[in-house]
Amino acid sequence: MRKCLLCVVLALMLCADTLALAASMPAYPYMYGILNQRISSRTGPGTRYDEDAFTLNSVSAGTTVRVFSKAYDQPNRRWWVQTEVTYRNRQYRVYTGEQRFDDLNLSALPEEYQLGTCTIGYGGLSETYAGPGQNYAYLPYTIPAYTQCSIWGYEENYSEGSDYIMIEYYDSSSRCYRRCWVKEWAVDNEVMWYGWPQGQNTGYSGNSGYTGNSGNSGNSGNSGGSQTSGSGVTSGWPVGTNCTVRSSSGRVRSGPGTGYSEVGYVNQGQEFTILEVRRGDTGKDWYKINGYFGTGWVSSGIVSVWYYGTRYDNGTVNCYPIGR
Repeated sequence: MRKCLLCVVLALMLCADTLALAASMPAYPYMYGILNQRISSRTGPGTRYDEDAFTLNSVSAGTTVRVFSKAYDQPNRRWWVQTEVTYRNRQYRVYTGEQRFDDLNLSALPEEYQLGTCTIGYGGLSETYAGPGQNYAYLPYTIPAYTQCSIWGYEENYSEGSDYIMIEYYDSSSRCYRRCWVKEWAVDNEVMWYGWPQGQNTGYSGNSGYTGNSGNSGNSGNSGGSQTSGSGVTSGWPVGTNCTVRSSSGRVRSGPGTGYSEVGYVNQGQEFTILEVRRGDTGKDWYKINGYFGTGWVSSGIVSVWYYGTRYDNGTVNCYPIGR
């Protein structure tokens, strides 16, 4: 009897530790690296990006930092890596040269590529951050209205219930390119081509997908669903799969897009079977579902779909994983 009680206690302790670990896991995989010299950082992967004065030479050698991804700086012929550092109790996502680390396994890091495009809306944008959330440092950048931006990162901040994107744009006042994080809803004309790049053991491959949407072999890993050419309809996965509402609430519409009339609402935690998938006019996927409202469509931006343990948000036509 005592042995049974001991087993139960140990099982509960292990379960509690596992839950705590799961709750603290980041949205994207990362590895740790130890700086071999003081960090010198920029907002993007190269000297054409502006220097981040908040962290420039402020983190010393011997500091262990998180490393998320890599990008090749063609003009200077070297790799840069996206890292996360803490300075004066604030967090920053910055880029630094890979030579500032010893024994960093570059081949295990995902190589960045452009995920999409967007436009800054009327009135401009002043709410920019050094990472995907308000727990990162607020940046004193004001981006003019109608600025054209490319998208290089996408991450959900679960504590805020907000989605963030990392945008890149040219700042005419500093004559430099700049990257920063903004809330996804704060931009207009957003079009996403791909999801976050997955780790591949590729080494340097010439960086063929660095600046455009011509394709990246890393997006072919999940072939469970295929898009019917020209129709915007997905056959196979995720049709027949359940989706879970992750927003507090969301609108159900009569068709796949915000221009269609509302037919009902869904609430956080509800599950629905996906009957059909279509690409909407804004570039996002819409899922056809059944509920008390009859048949309607929900935006992929408010639901999650799981496939063999990987969670997909913001669309599944191209079968790209957004988070785990």
